[in-house]
Amino acid sequence: MAEYVTKVVLCQVILFLFYHFFLAQEKMHQFNRFYLIFALLFSVIIPMMKIPAYFPTALDLTSMIYSEESSSVQQPIVAETPSFHFSKWLILIYVIAFLFFAFRMIRNLFRINLISMRYKKTYYKGYELILTENRILPYSFLNRIFVSREDYESGRISKGLLMHEIYHIRQNHSVDLIIAEIIQVLFWFNPILILHKRAIRLNHEYLADNAVIKNQVKLCDYQKILVDAVSTNNLLPITSGFSATWTKKRLLMMTKERAIFSSTLKIILAIPMLFLITASYIFSTETNKSKTEREFNAIFEDYPNFYGIWEGSGTFFNCSLNKDVGEIPFQIIINRDKTIKGTVGDATLYDVSIRKVRYGIEFEALLTQPVSDNEIVNKDHIIILWGLPEIEENKVDADFHLQKNFFLDPFLNAGGVIMMKTDDKLHPQDNNNTEILNIYK
Repeated sequence: MAEYVTKVVLCQVILFLFYHFFLAQEKMHQFNRFYLIFALLFSVIIPMMKIPAYFPTALDLTSMIYSEESSSVQQPIVAETPSFHFSKWLILIYVIAFLFFAFRMIRNLFRINLISMRYKKTYYKGYELILTENRILPYSFLNRIFVSREDYESGRISKGLLMHEIYHIRQNHSVDLIIAEIIQVLFWFNPILILHKRAIRLNHEYLADNAVIKNQVKLCDYQKILVDAVSTNNLLPITSGFSATWTKKRLLMMTKERAIFSSTLKIILAIPMLFLITASYIFSTETNKSKTEREFNAIFEDYPNFYGIWEGSGTFFNCSLNKDVGEIPFQIIINRDKTIKGTVGDATLYDVSIRKVRYGIEFEALLTQPVSDNEIVNKDHIIILWGLPEIEENKVDADFHLQKNFFLDPFLNAGGVIMMKTDDKLHPQDNNNTEILNIYK
């Protein structure tokens, strides 16, 4: 999860900086609109894609798992955070902030709908006008335009401003803003998204301005309308509308000539940049190979007592859950040929990966079935964090959590288990009807 988030944020920053320094001042607003929305979706989707170029390198990675039963290669599972306890707090903070920003977005949508239902309606050129009692400049959302009733009925709202909002509607600018808002809710911790959304809104203004000048109003008349439109802005964050703070930028852009050669060159430069970002995620797997192998081998070299049969009974931190499910038996068998097998409750571990993290050794594995027949713990993924200092004492105080095999499960089941080493006599060739998983060959 941490690797994915890092890649998303880095990608968002790079793509926005490219726009800010190379594209923002160019008069190619249609392309800029496509680029800004594409950049948001690209940054979220590409880091989670499983690119085929990964698989040839996976054969030599020490974090790869080989199933003797199926002989199929599995992709390495990367530890999400250096500490289980720390990760719990990070997840809690993320969820709280996510709910806050999601609530704010839903509240804004509700407010728009409430305004639409509360005030008188009329129509202008086939578009619905909501006549509010507030002294506002016109703004639009989806297929509605919101204006001041007093200004509209007295004729103080110019045709140019109304047509400006109509072109926002015709070009579906609200869809762009909704996408940007959803991405910002998901990645609320990335401040670059605030600037990204502002860039989208400003580019929308350029597009609407061009449409008005091209089809409705002369340039000098429209510029006078913008300069004369001085009012308190009451726009909601998710709406499109006139913004007095951007007037100077808009006036300058209207009179700017498009530099065809310069804009074309910058469009061409954007293509290899996107390929480089995509390729960098492939190459990052290669550059981490030696580090992953070194850390893996260090676990067995530094802690020879790591081998053996470890058993214990796990309990959940939630008292109510612990009462309903009861204790969960753990058995982890670590053989000297670096194979692992194990069970947790009713489930057998498979696709196991281990790595050394800051405060211990972290196991990640999938489960063949739920650890219990109780539906509350119907999970298919487990993470176990062992404390390093206790391994030499044949005792490990470990934490675990069960979750759905997804990048975020807000309903994970967390608990603790004391693992005791019960036997050193290991026989890796004895399958015992349990799938043996080769960690490294």
